[in-house]
Amino acid sequence: MAKIFQKVLLLALLIQPILACRLWAVLGKSQFTFATMSTTERLTIYSELNSLFQLSAYYPDGWTLMRVDENTNNLLEPLVRSGNAAIEESNLYWSTADSLMDGGNGFMGLGHIRVASSGSVNIPNPHPWIFHDDEISYTLSHNGTVDKSLLYNLMTNNGMDESWINAHPPQTFGAGYWKSTGWASVVDSELILLYLMQKIDEYGEIMLGLQSGLKAIIHAGVLESQINIIFSDGHDIYIFGGDNRITIAESSEHFVAMSQVPSEGLASTLDWIGIQKGEMVLLQRNGKSHYPDFIDIISDGTNVPLPSTPQLFSPYPNPFNGKVSIPFHLATLQETTVRIFSIRGALIDEFNLSQAEIETGLVSWIPKDRHGQACPSGVYVVSVQTDTWSGSKKIVYLK
Repeated sequence: MAKIFQKVLLLALLIQPILACRLWAVLGKSQFTFATMSTTERLTIYSELNSLFQLSAYYPDGWTLMRVDENTNNLLEPLVRSGNAAIEESNLYWSTADSLMDGGNGFMGLGHIRVASSGSVNIPNPHPWIFHDDEISYTLSHNGTVDKSLLYNLMTNNGMDESWINAHPPQTFGAGYWKSTGWASVVDSELILLYLMQKIDEYGEIMLGLQSGLKAIIHAGVLESQINIIFSDGHDIYIFGGDNRITIAESSEHFVAMSQVPSEGLASTLDWIGIQKGEMVLLQRNGKSHYPDFIDIISDGTNVPLPSTPQLFSPYPNPFNGKVSIPFHLATLQETTVRIFSIRGALIDEFNLSQAEIETGLVSWIPKDRHGQACPSGVYVVSVQTDTWSGSKKIVYLK
């Protein structure tokens, strides 16, 4: 009898959806807004929204729908955030879906249904998390679980520098200060967004920032299948993950990404393709780009297998104006120093790398000397040195 019960229990678990948040993102192709799409395209998107709605029976901890309009400089906010199950608020869900499809001149839609796996259960669904910066609204939705202490350590260099997180404190939803009583209500997904935004701010470019941040998280021991994200700057959509936790489809007028393939309706007839381990997919209105092994892509956009010995890769862009990225690989963690020399051998700048930078294998240099003075245009030599190895490359700075 016990064995029969175990088999029944196992079967019941297998036929239930895996309880992790469900994501949806849609992007109209060039020249198409939701309002100007064909009837078939609009019905297909409604079918995607219906799939999300039906799944909410298993995901009771809230839902969100959000629309992004063309030519808007307004800071973005969701149409609705709710802490209730969408299936319990059918009228509100579908009236919000109509607003998404018919209101304004929307070309991008984001949706999320939540099952609480970290942070407080009784909070309004916070996905997509939003980071406002210089009139740009960055958003992130996440499927998976990442240790919050690990993210804190990455963001603060193991507690040595809390300036970023203090300037951009995570939400605690009324539970108190994030470092004390509020920590239990901080959600790992928001910490992921804050860390990625820290790296984007550091590198001044989205792809490099995402690459650096995701690489550091993975090198800290997190599986790609626990970092399934849909990230956007309000223009393009960046999708990263593994093990087919997010799938992508394309029609004649829109791209769509979901964390569970629709099983019925027009949406189920699309050709769905899963995100592979460590893959980044960039959706833009004029097309999509796939980057397998995203965290190991360097200067020329090609995938380069990591060597078994230390190596300094080609800095990029080169020539550069404003900032140069310096990719490298160290076979073991060692104290590492970066030095910048003039072409005549004079030392211009030097700095030691943190453990996180060494593990990430990517650092940048803004052309200033050790005293903070701007450097003139010219040819410089960058040197990366450990106790047992050194490598150097020429770089050209053009103002």
